[in-house]
Amino acid sequence: MIDEEDVENLPFFVKESYRQNNEVKAKNYKERGYDLDLDLSDRNTHVAFDPVKKKLVVVHRGSKTFYDWAVTDPLSIADRLFPGAGTLSSRLYKAKTISDKAREKYDVVPIQVGHSLGGYVAETTAGKDEPVMTYNKIGLTRWKNNPNQYDFARRGDIVSIGNNRNNPIDIKTPGKGFVDSHSTRDVDPKEFVSGFLSYQRRKSNLPSLPREESIRFEYLPDPD
Repeated sequence: MIDEEDVENLPFFVKESYRQNNEVKAKNYKERGYDLDLDLSDRNTHVAFDPVKKKLVVVHRGSKTFYDWAVTDPLSIADRLFPGAGTLSSRLYKAKTISDKAREKYDVVPIQVGHSLGGYVAETTAGKDEPVMTYNKIGLTRWKNNPNQYDFARRGDIVSIGNNRNNPIDIKTPGKGFVDSHSTRDVDPKEFVSGFLSYQRRKSNLPSLPREESIRFEYLPDPD
């Protein structure tokens, strides 16, 4: 199950998914207690495992290449009208293969994580009711019923318009423009945790806590 610490790490996960330098990426993950598995990871999907807490994350990058924009993005939207269309992308096939290998290697159910197109890849790759966290998931995709999926979206983001979200949580502080609102820059982990805890309390019909009590984790600066 997804907890506050997972949510606190979500901005870190999605930001690191775009990092090309694996040495720096591995170092940043190590500081969070995770070992980056470079044997399983590729440029679109990376795998990290926390050996102490036995947590496995499979993180999917958003659109960055011509293939993403020309093939995978359109297929992910077409999947709404033609279920299964998204799986025609080789990127989906590779992501599923990596996830299956990670699940087998570590014998742990992974948390699938993704930003933008990566959010669609994450929810499509996940097994039935497996934990998923997405941020600004690409809109107009087919809704996939998963009670253990949490979809975060930032105010001002236009890419996630029409997004069919499970357990929707809004990040209310917008970016400086629509590009900034969609990006992984300048996001505060505290706001993710606060939104997650508030949403959980609403689901349980419990009164909201004062903001300072609802935040468990201190802000961690963006990794460089």
